[in-house]
Formats: sequence, structure tokens, C-alpha cells
Amino acid sequence: YLDLPIVKPPTDETLFRPSQRLSGNPILRTDQLLKQNQRAALVGILGMGKTTTLRYLTWVYARRPENRLYWRRRELVPFYARIRDLAQLWTPAERMEGPERFVGALAGAVSAQLKGVLGRQNVARVLQHALERDNALILLDALDEFQASEAERLEFVTALQSLWNTPPFRDNHILLTSRPYHFLNPLGFGQYALQNLEEDAERLVSRLGWAVLRIRHELEPERAIDSRLRQLKAAICTPRLQGFWSPLYITLMVYLGTGARSTEEGIALLSNIHRLADLFRYFLKKTVEWEKFKGNDLGVDDDRGVAALGYIAYHAFVVPAGASAAQQIAEVTGLTREEFMGVRQFWLRTGLLCEDELRSILAFQLSGFQAFGVALALADMWRRSERSKVKEFRDRHEWDPEWDLIWELFTGLV
Repeated sequence: YLDLPIVKPPTDETLFRPSQRLSGNPILRTDQLLKQNQRAALVGILGMGKTTTLRYLTWVYARRPENRLYWRRRELVPFYARIRDLAQLWTPAERMEGPERFVGALAGAVSAQLKGVLGRQNVARVLQHALERDNALILLDALDEFQASEAERLEFVTALQSLWNTPPFRDNHILLTSRPYHFLNPLGFGQYALQNLEEDAERLVSRLGWAVLRIRHELEPERAIDSRLRQLKAAICTPRLQGFWSPLYITLMVYLGTGARSTEEGIALLSNIHRLADLFRYFLKKTVEWEKFKGNDLGVDDDRGVAALGYIAYHAFVVPAGASAAQQIAEVTGLTREEFMGVRQFWLRTGLLCEDELRSILAFQLSGFQAFGVALALADMWRRSERSKVKEFRDRHEWDPEWDLIWELFTGLV
């Protein structure tokens, strides 16, 4: 793990872009922001490492490794949950019924992340015990993925703030994450901002690239792996790709550069990345190849399999269709229902998709791939002469920052 660049802005600077560096006091290690502020919000655009940071803190405080000397490492007990799950269980009506409702709701959201390893009642007991001893670390991820109005999000954060002013919560730590345009008012949460990697990009490529290359070329001497790594760094850490120097995009590029049959082929693939859509498109193409090698086959041609993923994203984010989504996607992509269900299982096995059991829907593990999927569906509509529908979406969402990435990816596809 590489500690990501975080700053504490001197003012509430929240509307920023990847190229904009914020002024402020740098946070050298992630646990420092916990030490500085009991109630904190970590803000950053897509791919900056918000979820990675929370998952890493969960790992550090759950496993307590000896080589990670983090603040209160042997005391804090982490509870990681998605805000969309918590909001589903901690309804506005339940927020009026006392703090015990929050404990039960958070336990359910945490248990959903644990996939049945620890049931809701057991999580609730551990959580209550930690809260009473002031050593609970509540890690709430992705306020921006809570699909609700701004007023509903504001009410949710306000309820959290009020709750943390009462016992047993007020002496425990809470850290939430969001993209900046869904967290414009800190409401008592100390606000911190993730920055683009810039000078840390080469360090991340070195660490991740070395780890991946050692696994994929375990029989090679270190000198040969060093040579591969130098070529990989030269291909990624070039000014041409500086706009892609975020943790997510660097991770995708490392896997693309190291996952080809030869170093030369991987470097050639990276040299063909000119737009953000290229990066996602090549990664999905390679994912299909890697999965086939493992015996996980789409069962249909690759183009229709990828198109189906696009329409899954479309029905998850743009036009929820519930139980009828499967039939609609099958029809528009020219698949039988049985073929679509096979494609659905393929993408679930890759880990890009997951079953959201609380809402009984398919969800994307990474919102960047959901955005690319929506862009794929819109590009397909554009080619199918459904341009009026795409233009209608453009007119409706042109000034919605949640759609900025979708339109950037769409432009790279048409």
C-alpha cells in the first residue's frame, strides 16, 4: 500500500478537477487525519483512492500488523460499510427512533460487506461493545453512490452529525468518503482532499508493477524483472499519460502492461491509449481474454458480451428496470435470455459486478466501470440511430457533474 497524497485545505475547497492542486497542510499518513479529527470526510474525484483508503484502514485496524505503527492500532475496531447500504437500512423514519436503530442498521450494512461471514446480530454486539468503549472506527464509503436528491443526502449527513453529538457515539471516530460535488457542505466534518499522484506516480507503478511481475514471471531472475519494470515505468510515467495518474488508472495500466504475452506487446498496448475510453475498452477486452484462459467463457461473441455489460450499467444507473431488465438487455443485444444469464454470470465471476442483496440488483464494484458501461450503452444507441434519446439525456444532464465522466467516455467511443 502506498499512502496517497491528502491535504487539509485551509478553506472548504471542494469543487476541483484532477489537474487542480489544492493548497493546505499535507497528511503524510492516512491515520493522521483520524488523529486530527474525530469526524472527517475524505473527498476526491473518481479513481483517486477513496475506497482503497477505507479498505486499507479496515485491514490495518482489523489485522493490526506489527510493521504498521498506526495511531491507536491496537485499540480501534473498524466497521466498513457502503453509505448506500446504510441509507437503505437506516431510513428517515428510523432516524427519529433513537440511536439503537443506527447500530442495527450499520450492523446490517457491515454484514452485507462481509458476505455472510459474520451475521448482523454478531456485528451489532461487537459494534455496541466498541462504541461503549470509545474505540469504534466507523468507515462509511461513497456518499455520492447513494442515489438520492441533494436534500436527502443533506438530511442523511445532518442526521449523522446530530448522532455523533450524543453518547455513545461522540467519542468514537467516523470517516466518510465522497466525490466533491456530493459533499459541498462539511456540516461539522473535517474535510480532507485526495490529490492526483504526480510525483508519486512512478513510486506506485514501481511497487505494483514489481509485485505483479514477480508473480507472472516467478522463474525469471530479478535482473530480468527489473528490465521489464523499467520499460513499464517509461510507458506509463510519460507526460502524455499524466492525466491518467490516479490510483485506479495506474492500476489498470499496470495490469494491461504486464498482462500481455510479451513486454513488447504490453508496451505497444499502452502506447495506443490516447483517451480515457481506450483504457477502459482495452481493459475489458483483456479481462475477457484472461477469463477465457481460466476457463470462464462468455458463451457469446465478445462484442455482444461487452455490450450486455454496458446495458447492465445503463439499467443500474440511468433507467432502473427491475426484474424486466434481463429481458430488455437480451433483446437489445440480440441475445436469448439464457445467453444473457450466462453473460451475467461471466461478469459476476470477473468481480466487476456483484449481487447487491439489500436491493436485489446488480451493482458495479467500481463506479468507473459503471460510468464506462453507461457510455457504452449510449454509444450503442447512437449507432442504432437512437440519437434523439442520447441528445435528450445530454440536454437533461449536461450540467450534472455526476455525468461528466460518462460524457467524456462517450465522446471517446463515438
